[in-house]
Amino acid sequence: QLDLIAIDDVEALLQQVVWETALFNLYNQLESSKTHLLMSMPLTPAHSKCTLPDLHSRLNACLSFAIEPLNDEEKQQLL
Repeated sequence: QLDLIAIDDVEALLQQVVWETALFNLYNQLESSKTHLLMSMPLTPAHSKCTLPDLHSRLNACLSFAIEPLNDEEKQQLL
């Protein structure tokens, strides 16, 4: 049993039906488990280019955060 599955660059999987189907199936399988799914992509889910409408709706249902690069002052504060 995994606690977390992380997928970076999800946009690389989009517009490829086999990969979109696999991601859709993974999302659905994890929904009934205790495993969390963390995904990253440069666009918001609403602007993603999904071939499968059901995957698009699942991505839109996810909690989304926009993470911006820190400037030098913010980096100093973080450290």
